[in-house]
Amino acid sequence: MDELYAARFGTFLFNSEMQGRDHGVRERTISLWAYINADIQLYQNPLYTPAEISGHRVIFPQHALAQLQFWTGYYIRWHPLMRLQEPIARQDRALILIMKRFRELTAATQRECTKPAANNNVSDNSAHSRSRSNSSKL
Repeated sequence: MDELYAARFGTFLFNSEMQGRDHGVRERTISLWAYINADIQLYQNPLYTPAEISGHRVIFPQHALAQLQFWTGYYIRWHPLMRLQEPIARQDRALILIMKRFRELTAATQRECTKPAANNNVSDNSAHSRSRSNSSKL
């Protein structure tokens, strides 16, 4: 929000792309999206589950009064005691990595679980036919 008035990012400075081009925004400023994408983990929610995993296509906000919280990290961030909360942001980034690995492992496990079903039938049949041929030799 502070950057809104600082004009550091040219992404939202003018009313149209044409106005931005006319004023050389790309040459004088950086894109907000490039800045965010450079360290995307800072902006990711570690508790978010993508639709393809959760099966939910719409995120319904919890807007009951009991669910509303004051955004202390933003509105009181300059207070000296708020500096103590910085390690929490690092923990959030660590959680993001753990959840990403967990999702990757879950997907890999699901793929592996579907693969052996076809392979087990083949190996079971070949083992069964081998045992039949061995028993016929006896």
